[in-house]
Amino acid sequence: RLIGHHRLPQDEGRLSFYMEEEDNKVAEGAASGWLAFHGLEGAHEVACVWDAPASTPVPLKQYYAIHTMDAEICNGGFSQYFFNSSGNSWELAMAGLEEAGSTERLGLLKEAIALIAGGKPSPDRETRGNQLAKALKKDEDAFEDLETRYYASKEHLQVLLTKLVMRHQDVFRSQPEGGNVPA
Repeated sequence: RLIGHHRLPQDEGRLSFYMEEEDNKVAEGAASGWLAFHGLEGAHEVACVWDAPASTPVPLKQYYAIHTMDAEICNGGFSQYFFNSSGNSWELAMAGLEEAGSTERLGLLKEAIALIAGGKPSPDRETRGNQLAKALKKDEDAFEDLETRYYASKEHLQVLLTKLVMRHQDVFRSQPEGGNVPA
């Protein structure tokens, strides 16, 4: 992480290389270093706001959708994610994971989506809750294997989020830290 603060041109490639490291601490440290190298250390604060207006740029919405998806899944599994309001943004999370270059976590999300209403979970929380109840009534352990694989994922969330920031640096730079576009 500290390498990024020095902003030496020869270190940028090294940081990108170490973001692919299997060791979680090394990969996340390199991702933090990459953000520091590019002056984007506040990217998380820029994207993670509760009351983002409709005019918020899509990459920021995707970042937040991925972040909240992961938090919900890690707290209570896929059923909690789809039951809670954060599940309203499953399409943004899916698109963001795709843009970040995810294969493993994106695949698991797609598998979970396929279990709900024939792969078409409603963006409406109440409707989606009913769809989820039907899926769980068929198989109360429907998400168990997916959750086990999600928790064991070799894709580091911080690295994926950093890759999304990398693709949209201009959007993350143009936002005031701690909040999105003024309403």
